[in-house]
Amino acid sequence: MANKQAKTAAAQKAIAEQQLAISNNQRDIAKGNLKIAADKLRLELWPARKKIYDRTWQFLDLATGKRIDVNEYTDFRRETADAQFLFDKPIADFLDKFGVDALEHRMAEEYLKHAHSQLTNGMTPEYEALIKRDNAAANAIANYYVTIAKTFRSYFYFENVTTDLVDLVIRGTKNPTDA
Repeated sequence: MANKQAKTAAAQKAIAEQQLAISNNQRDIAKGNLKIAADKLRLELWPARKKIYDRTWQFLDLATGKRIDVNEYTDFRRETADAQFLFDKPIADFLDKFGVDALEHRMAEEYLKHAHSQLTNGMTPEYEALIKRDNAAANAIANYYVTIAKTFRSYFYFENVTTDLVDLVIRGTKNPTDA
């Protein structure tokens, strides 16, 4: 009787080990399916994300070229409004701040131009404050060149790539295999 129980226990142990192996394989398959689903979603979102990314670069080029006005800002906000659905919250927040900073830069520059035309008795404290405001806004805009590439990097499969290469590849100025 004891021999029969030992054989039964050994058989049950073998079955349990096989069930564990099957469970481990099912877990591995589920992980693979999850990765496939995530990659598929990322691929499906690519065109819409790329459109927002390109528009962001275009807006930055306009902002640094000082050709931005309220209408351009409004267009930018409208064309990037879907960012809140296509990216994580930090990207949407980043785009909000970027748009405001670009408009602020333009407004500071306009105020400075107007103040300069009114200047008759040399530098005034108000004029110096406007210069500081304009310089701060210009510096903020200049910093966005690197910030944009870094911020969007993970959405375009460039987590481990330098910022310069991200810019070159995504903006299409260089073939990634040449880098």
